[in-house]
Amino acid sequence: MKHRKSLFLPIILTALLFGNMSAAQDLPERSNLRVNDLIDMIPADEEARLTAQLNAVADELGTDMTLLAIGRRSDHSNAPSIEAFATNLFNRWGVGSVENNSGILIILARDDREMRIELGADYPPIYDEITENVIDNSFLPYFRNEDYVTGIARGVDQSIARIARPFALGEEVRSPEDGSFNTMLWLWFGGFGVVVISGLVQYRRRKTCPQCGQLTLKRQTETVMAASRSSRGQGKLHRHCPNCGFDDTSFYVIPMITNSSSGFGSSSSGGGGGFSSGGGGSGRW
Repeated sequence: MKHRKSLFLPIILTALLFGNMSAAQDLPERSNLRVNDLIDMIPADEEARLTAQLNAVADELGTDMTLLAIGRRSDHSNAPSIEAFATNLFNRWGVGSVENNSGILIILARDDREMRIELGADYPPIYDEITENVIDNSFLPYFRNEDYVTGIARGVDQSIARIARPFALGEEVRSPEDGSFNTMLWLWFGGFGVVVISGLVQYRRRKTCPQCGQLTLKRQTETVMAASRSSRGQGKLHRHCPNCGFDDTSFYVIPMITNSSSGFGSSSSGGGGGFSSGGGGSGRW
């Protein structure tokens, strides 16, 4: 009997180990279109104000913008970085839409003291710099003093003013580090040169492996369930790096087939089909 118990012990420990690993890979569900506070760090009245604000952004600009607050990233994913976690979650939730891939996902991992603003694939690389600047100057100064409510409020305001609104309205934006940089490019190379350089930066970002940093990342998409006029479909994105062995699979939403694409920005819409190629910015405090 004693020998039989010793045989069962390794089996039980193994089951518990793999059970915990599996649980750590469960990405959070998008239970609310705008604010998903899983750790109750935002007071109820402020959460209601943020929800109304982000609904107004969806109605006015057609931008699907949502916020997630968690404790530790490791409670939800084995992703090697906040960047990989955010990209996977953005694509799982389908933030934005195929027609308007300008979604914005703000992730706050309070106990890890790190955050990420993930942008939809339609944003050009210049918005990565702007996003980093918004994080450094609007979120982090308050987070370092544990004033999360003010930091979130100021950060969301600036995310709308400097990211969502200029992009939706087609306004010209400049690098926050050097406002004359874009002008110099226009003078030296003309419009064509800017387009080529932006394309190269975008290509590099899509090909860079989040684990080893080499330009060896391969992507493959697959339709798991086709969308119809009555239900949304599901797609699968597989990323693999032959250089370091990084291998990741995430799922995204394919929007329903409709006769008209109007109304994609409505506050009653849950997004659908939005996709991120890894653009955005991160910060730690």
